[in-house]
Amino acid sequence: MIPKQPLPTLKILTNLKGIGPATASLLLSVAAPDVVPFFSDELFRWCMWDESGSPGGWQRKIKYNVKEYEMLLEKVGVLIKRLGVRAVDVERVAWVLGKENVDVSAGIDGVEEEEKAGEDGAEEKEAMEEKAVKKEVKKGTKRKASEIKPPTEGTRKSTRTRN
Repeated sequence: MIPKQPLPTLKILTNLKGIGPATASLLLSVAAPDVVPFFSDELFRWCMWDESGSPGGWQRKIKYNVKEYEMLLEKVGVLIKRLGVRAVDVERVAWVLGKENVDVSAGIDGVEEEEKAGEDGAEEKEAMEEKAVKKEVKKGTKRKASEIKPPTEGTRKSTRTRN
């Protein structure tokens, strides 16, 4: 049974050999996904975005201790109460923002400024999107369906050259 405040249970689990606060929080979050968040890098960095510390944002250093998890619990608790969501939902949002490397300090103001910019902003946005597409093309080799060779029968040999 998970108590309303998971810290006492977390402290008991961290006394076990090889179990730190992150692993203990994972175990507790599996047992109670509605109220106990997993101590993930993305969740911690997103929730502590505006807190003092260097470096900030997605590069923030994490100590993975009980004190930091306690701070995380407070922040996630506020979000759960305010938005009426589950802890696992907050984790998912943080994971997506972290993987996309979204600058959450830009906030809603950046969106409002884009809308006010009108058509000039739309033209600039199109130019930026075209540059992004060009960068994507340079990243890897795209194959067309016609370039793929049908499988050959018999013994397969590598097409790679050996040095």
